[in-house]
Amino acid sequence: MFEFSGLVQKMKRIIPFSNYSERDLLKIVQAGAIKRYPVGKTIFYEEDPNFGLCVLLKGEVHLYKMGPEGQENIMAIIKPVIMFNEIAAIDGGVNPDTAIAFKNCTVWRANPCEFQEGLRCFPEMGLGLLPILAKRNRELVSKYSDLSFRPVRERVALLLLNLSDNGQIKIERKHQSIQQMAAHISTSPVVISRILGDFREEGLIESDRVTIEILQPEKLYSLTLIEIEPALP
Repeated sequence: MFEFSGLVQKMKRIIPFSNYSERDLLKIVQAGAIKRYPVGKTIFYEEDPNFGLCVLLKGEVHLYKMGPEGQENIMAIIKPVIMFNEIAAIDGGVNPDTAIAFKNCTVWRANPCEFQEGLRCFPEMGLGLLPILAKRNRELVSKYSDLSFRPVRERVALLLLNLSDNGQIKIERKHQSIQQMAAHISTSPVVISRILGDFREEGLIESDRVTIEILQPEKLYSLTLIEIEPALP
């Protein structure tokens, strides 16, 4: 089990809690609970009743939106130490997405009533959430722009660069399956496989069943640049 003193130090790394004294933070963390989730376990489901505010202390969580035909779209990847499901915690509505443990996870959770009580006792916490909400909104706008205006080939190139740290590391396929890569950019596994095959033939990547290696990151990057037609006089 996490000791509360250690948990307090982890929570101080998160903006809404960073300015509180250790005494006040101890009150906040004691109002919540810590739970562990194994790989593949669903933490909460989209459209289910409000699960409350969560803070990921260890592991990795993927946030999904489900399409009308059951397809999975990854909206965000959460890594320690960061909060998630803050929208539902604030407005009291249903969970906006589904959270799944991508690795073994340890999560601190304040249920909706506990979170609202915390806001009443520590109103500055609400103000501290504003920068996080603004950042998440910008990320969603950027993702919407990519999905709306980039062809799939460009989206795959950008995804490969992001997953490989711009070609610095190999992509391990046990962590990034074809299905997961498709979920990142809202396309189908068949399309991902075809484009990866094209990139292999063009000498941009090298891949086998274990890894994908970026051979020419500069050329991949050039594929991600959106050309804008000049305005007519």
